[in-house]
This record gives sequence, structure tokens and C-alpha cells, in this order.
Amino acid sequence: MTMDNELEDPLKPLEKICCPDDRQSTLSANLEDVHGVLSEIFLHKKVPIDVRQLFETAKNVSLYSWYVYRFHQVAELVGYSSLEMALKLRYRKEIPDAKPPMLKGLLLHAKDNNWIADEGFSDRMKRARRYAETQKTYEAIQQMKEEGESERIVDDPTEEEVCIAMEKMDVVGGIVSSAASVRNDLAHGSTTLDPKSIATLRTISEVINQLF
Repeated sequence: MTMDNELEDPLKPLEKICCPDDRQSTLSANLEDVHGVLSEIFLHKKVPIDVRQLFETAKNVSLYSWYVYRFHQVAELVGYSSLEMALKLRYRKEIPDAKPPMLKGLLLHAKDNNWIADEGFSDRMKRARRYAETQKTYEAIQQMKEEGESERIVDDPTEEEVCIAMEKMDVVGGIVSSAASVRNDLAHGSTTLDPKSIATLRTISEVINQLF
């Protein structure tokens, strides 16, 4: 544990710049695995080149989180910048005489005009399964309270329950409600430290790919 006035992650010594960050190396098997996953995340050729280049920068920063753990949030911030750029370009194409709104407004406009849809996200089934698991756990807790039980086994959701959860979900709505606040938190000074840049970039890529 560091003292309050000591940096946890100062500039790495020159002789250690190619040494993996201990926190990152416990999350992934090796650097090749991280690179392999990032290689599978891409923007298609119809996406404007400037957006694709900025997004590739975000992927490179995420890759280097293997060496500098705090690069995860830097990668997310650059990724959100590429998302905003893409939304502005699509907005100007549709409404050339209007000034594009901020990120939250752009996302709302994209949702309202069906530029993005739940079906465009590859992890939709995984999200539905988590949703169904959460719902079953909540229902079990409520039943335990009503019946005075101290514990109860919660079964995994059935495929039918997962399909019902998928119908109830609003993936796009969730992204719209969270993306701008997360981006603003990162952009305006944040203590967030979370190794989820790859998941964030995957979601961003699937939004952008639906825009063009």
C-alpha cells in the first residue's frame, strides 16, 4: 500500500519499460492473447478513414496496457473520441445544415433514427443471459424474504428464459444512457481504474460499424 502522497504508478524506469505490468499479466495468459483479441475488433472499410485511424490508436493503447495498466482508461477515452467523430460525420451527412449535438445528443439521435439496433451487437446473447441470471437472483431473494429463508439455490436460467430476457432488453438504450457519462468522467479527470478497455472497444466498434 502506498502513502497518500506517493504515486502508485510513476514513470517506468527505462530498464523496465518492456516488462509486463503485474496487474495486467494476471488477467491475460500472455501478450499474444491480448493482441489476438484486439485483432478481431475492427471497423469495416465503409467507415471513414479518420475514424478508423483514431480507433486503431485506441486499440494500440489498449494493447500497451500490458505494460502500463492505466492505459486501459486512456484507450477507452480515445475509443469514445472515435465514436463521437463517427456520429458527427453521420449526423452531418444526414443533416448538413445543422450543428451536431454533444455525444449524448448524438447517441439519442442515432437511437431514435434506428442507426443502431440491438441486433448489431455480437454479445447480445451473453447480455441476455446475464440479465436473466440477475432477474432470477432478484426473484429468489424476494421469495427468501417472504418465506423467511436464509439461503436458496438459484438455478441457471433456461434457454427460454434467456430468450424472454433478450426480448425485454434494450442494449442500445443502455449504451446511450451510459456512454456519454463514462466518456465525460474519463475526459474531465477520473480516478477510474478498470481493465475493461477491450470490452469497451468491442462495443464501440459495433456501434460505429452500424453507422456506415
